[in-house]
Amino acid sequence: MAGNPRRARAIRNVVEKLSAGAAGPVMAEMANELLAGRTSLREIGRGSVYAGQFTEARDKFQAWSSKLTPEERDKLIAGTEAVVADQAPPTARRGPPGWST
Repeated sequence: MAGNPRRARAIRNVVEKLSAGAAGPVMAEMANELLAGRTSLREIGRGSVYAGQFTEARDKFQAWSSKLTPEERDKLIAGTEAVVADQAPPTARRGPPGWST
């Protein structure tokens, strides 16, 4: 990620939202640990401490995304790619229901 500043910025923005409680207190704790430098994404991915939260988030996302029309899915993909490229309009920066922006 160090080689891709846009991707790093997009990830940092998400981690900052998590830190503010967008996905609950456990994920806020994880994000705060990341931001403070006490852990890394690699360590989190290798460990099992937050596995339940990631599984729950994945399941919610899959349920939400399975209801999208092909057009909505294409728009979501384009918006996500634009955010990473730092070219997204503000409306493309919305996430699934329950995600605070």
